[in-house]
Amino acid sequence: QPTATELPGTQGAGRPFFSPDGQWVGFAAGNKINKMSVDGGAVVPVGEVAVVAGASWAEDGRVVMSEVGKGLLLPAAGGSLTIVAPLGDGEIVLAEPHALPGGKAAVFVAANDAAGGADLKTIEVLTLADGRRKILVRGASPPLSVLVEWERASALCQQCHAVCGPLRPGHPGDA
Repeated sequence: QPTATELPGTQGAGRPFFSPDGQWVGFAAGNKINKMSVDGGAVVPVGEVAVVAGASWAEDGRVVMSEVGKGLLLPAAGGSLTIVAPLGDGEIVLAEPHALPGGKAAVFVAANDAAGGADLKTIEVLTLADGRRKILVRGASPPLSVLVEWERASALCQQCHAVCGPLRPGHPGDA
């Protein structure tokens, strides 16, 4: 039976996310995004952000992360962070990014209201290569792990497919 083990150097960490191969855990600590091998070892800095609003690991090794007030940032391998989706007019955050299978796109919640009204939030898909955004659901709210109600799932998959191609081979929503 698996047992939980505290990884040294992760005290005060939050917003955990795993590499696609499950060998690394990423996390926010203060104003930094870090990663560490699940087997332990040194904490490796990934990027620095003022206020973290979520992060997700793409299959190609990039980390899509959200910083309040700046949109979505993507660390290049060994380089500085780059804004791939700036905030639009009236937006305060592009939060809770989740890289989609294939590493070409991510879904996220865009919020226009500091008070958190769901009617002022949208769930969108972003193509990472060119920063194109498409609204999938209006009046949405996190968490994205329960992205939409079941009756909307098919339409959502079709919209994602139209923007970024098949999510994964043989997936029923990829028709």
